[in-house]
Amino acid sequence: MVRNLYKDIKCLDTLEGHSEFVYAVAISPDSQTLASGSWDRTLNLWNLETGELIKTLSGPSKRVEVLAFSPDGQILASGGEEWTITLWNVHDGQLLSILQRGVGEDEQAITALAFSPDGKTLVSGSESADSEVWQLETGKRLGVLGGYSGGASCLAISPNGQFIGGGYLSKMKVWSLVPLKFKREWKAGGVITAVAISPDSQLIAGGVARNLLKLWNINTGELVRTFEGHSDIVSSVAFTPDGQALVSGSKDKTIKIWNLTTGKLERSLEEHSAQVFSIAVSPDNKKIVSGSVDKTIKVWGWMNIDQKS
Repeated sequence: MVRNLYKDIKCLDTLEGHSEFVYAVAISPDSQTLASGSWDRTLNLWNLETGELIKTLSGPSKRVEVLAFSPDGQILASGGEEWTITLWNVHDGQLLSILQRGVGEDEQAITALAFSPDGKTLVSGSESADSEVWQLETGKRLGVLGGYSGGASCLAISPNGQFIGGGYLSKMKVWSLVPLKFKREWKAGGVITAVAISPDSQLIAGGVARNLLKLWNINTGELVRTFEGHSDIVSSVAFTPDGQALVSGSKDKTIKIWNLTTGKLERSLEEHSAQVFSIAVSPDNKKIVSGSVDKTIKVWGWMNIDQKS
């Protein structure tokens, strides 16, 4: 059962350091570092415990719209406008490489990035071009996700490394990662705006326009549950690491925490003054981070974290 301590979650900190929308947030695997990306064309690294700004990464001057840490926490991938994927060394903040498409290929914005659990592969999605699979060691493109036409609004790789799931307009699509092969698709009932895969790799959640959150069996496409409570588009979604709850951020300015078993809304967090673009849950299951159009990052958790043990 989802612990009733969700009612005690509070805003622990508000981080200010961006001059435009905070479009992307990500938390390192050790739960120590927070990365934030903004339309102000900056990428910041923060100490998640203290809220201290560690460094601002300098490189390609593009709007940052998506972030992902490698499983070992050593590499941060960022994506944004004009088809830009940049790989950064988290320790020293140095630019490692920029993944390149072929000359003349589509250069629409990157909308999704996901690392495989072994850290060897990165999957990218963009607004109108192919979703692609990259080998990190060489920077070479291994292939594209077949079985569709049009861009991906969101992508995720299952924790067990077997599946890639993604939203393509109003269809949810699933591929096997090794070998790279299209497996199945189903209609979501509206444009898919966000996606996440459960810790046990059995469920896939999706934000579905205009204001719904849906949960499916990733192996069959069967609809498990529909969560209703947002009043605008669900822009980001994440499972808690213990698999007990689902967290969603929305353009209605709220972050909501849902009980996966009952579908009940456990808590609505409402301190942002504008649309919530991105959320992340720390791997240690102690904090939630949200980025917003109000140019701030909020860190949510328990005043006495030992209560959650």
